[in-house]
Amino acid sequence: LKNLLREDSYIIEGNYNRTLDLRLEECDFAIYLDFNRLTCLFSVIKRYFQYKNKTRDDITAGCNEALDKEFIKYVWFFNKNHKKNYYHKLKNIDKDYIILKNRREVHNFLKKITE
Repeated sequence: LKNLLREDSYIIEGNYNRTLDLRLEECDFAIYLDFNRLTCLFSVIKRYFQYKNKTRDDITAGCNEALDKEFIKYVWFFNKNHKKNYYHKLKNIDKDYIILKNRREVHNFLKKITE
């Protein structure tokens, strides 16, 4: 991660709490996807069936898509357990950021930045 952050440009996605501070410190711009838990859970289930018994390009070879009770609980309670902290960290960085709350907002944002 530290090597990647030395590059001139990069995109990092994910909610890895242990590296959040470092990523926010080094970023130029942050995007937080604050989707409701039903949307997140639907996406996880859809992804599971799409990649079941396969390895996705964006994860380590040999790590097949998995869906277990623990992961479902993590997704279901993510906002309850982490949202307040993420908002706090975003408000306290001296960087530009945006919070997108649904897929329509994401679509509109992407359309806006690619025009």
